[in-house]
Amino acid sequence: ELGFAEAWRVINDTVRSIPGCKECNGCNLRSLCPSCAASRYCENGDMTKRCDYLCQFSEAYRDELAKLAEAHRS
Repeated sequence: ELGFAEAWRVINDTVRSIPGCKECNGCNLRSLCPSCAASRYCENGDMTKRCDYLCQFSEAYRDELAKLAEAHRS
């Protein structure tokens, strides 16, 4: 049986080994995007492919933030 610290290390090492999405890495909306390996896998059956609905979400989120910023400036 593993102790908590060792189990936590194993989990972190495992998560770090999950491949990312190359297409997402270069996206300018990355900081607004909630994409993760699990969401990509659920959407595509592949952790390395982007989720189109999360791209759409991130674009809409960016647009709403821009509207709020503009309203705040006015």
